[in-house]
Amino acid sequence: AELLGRVRGVEKNLHDHSSILMCPVQTFDLFLPVASQSIQAFKKQEQKKLVASEMEGKGARKPGQGGMEAGDGRGNGGNGANPAVKVNPRTGLASTSDVRMQFEKEAFTANRFGEANLDINEYGNTGAQAQKISSQPQTLEGLATMDADGNALAKDAPAGAKPSSSKRDKRDRDHRKKRERDRGSSSRHRGDPAAKKVKARKEPKPIILVPPGFSCILNRYNSRQFLTDGVFRTWEDAKQRMKKGLKVQSAQPLERTFARKELRIYKLTDQLPQSSQDWKRVCAVIVTGKTWQFKDYPFAGVKEGNLADLFTNICGFYFHYSDQPIPKDVEKWNVKPIGISKNNRHKDIAAFRDFWTKLDQFLDRREPKFPFRY
Repeated sequence: AELLGRVRGVEKNLHDHSSILMCPVQTFDLFLPVASQSIQAFKKQEQKKLVASEMEGKGARKPGQGGMEAGDGRGNGGNGANPAVKVNPRTGLASTSDVRMQFEKEAFTANRFGEANLDINEYGNTGAQAQKISSQPQTLEGLATMDADGNALAKDAPAGAKPSSSKRDKRDRDHRKKRERDRGSSSRHRGDPAAKKVKARKEPKPIILVPPGFSCILNRYNSRQFLTDGVFRTWEDAKQRMKKGLKVQSAQPLERTFARKELRIYKLTDQLPQSSQDWKRVCAVIVTGKTWQFKDYPFAGVKEGNLADLFTNICGFYFHYSDQPIPKDVEKWNVKPIGISKNNRHKDIAAFRDFWTKLDQFLDRREPKFPFRY
């Protein structure tokens, strides 16, 4: 019937669009008798197969072999059929889900009164397998070939050997140990940020000195943001912003990522080092243009105004606004002047890169070599 309906639909569609096709329309009247005969023959063949399979099933069923007699809830609706199980009138069989639900209900009822056999299911397979296994004789030699977990021991293992652990457990333990070793090695050698920070904290940090007062456009209030992110703010603006938050310390950690594959930590401070070992860590100083800034620096000739030895060991930088001239004293010193625009903030990044590039060039050429990682 479905096939005939589809044939009629195609025929009607062709009639409706005959003007579009611009060709004679072929009807299916000649094919309808052939299709009807084929459908009837197919139905008769399927009916014969169904009857033959039912007859074979009835002849092969025997009690106690996993099958079910008529009236057990899965039969064809005989006199003993369970009324709780619905039988399909077309096939004469009950659905598997209904039979299972009924079996579980009966098993639950029997279990309440101590009559349930929990070692058998609705098909009878588990009980038969358990009976088959239990019927096999168990010798002492057979028991000796198994450990406490039920795993087979090696055939050549001596009698009384200690049972081995499961192969799966051993494989899991080995895999877990290997994964922990790989995780440890990756954190040490593959650039783990946490490991880098810990390592950087343990190493002596290079020191960058900034002016202690307010006579320079870079001091402790705005130098850290500029040297970290390349963003310049006037120290007045930065100080006003700091009032709303935490107080700025004299010594601050400076994290450098520019031109470095891994993190570098510097110490940014406006206080002079207190020991000779700390003075060896000083790599740069931001100058104000006044000689009194260096009166307490432990270098030869500083008291006489000769700063050649100072700027041979420490890289000096003079930051100024681009529209302001460089003082004559600063031009005589071996320092690197860097101009910053007052209004064009997009030029800050160029000054930021210029600072780190010139510092690296100075430390690479320095004699003796700078003893710390920078």
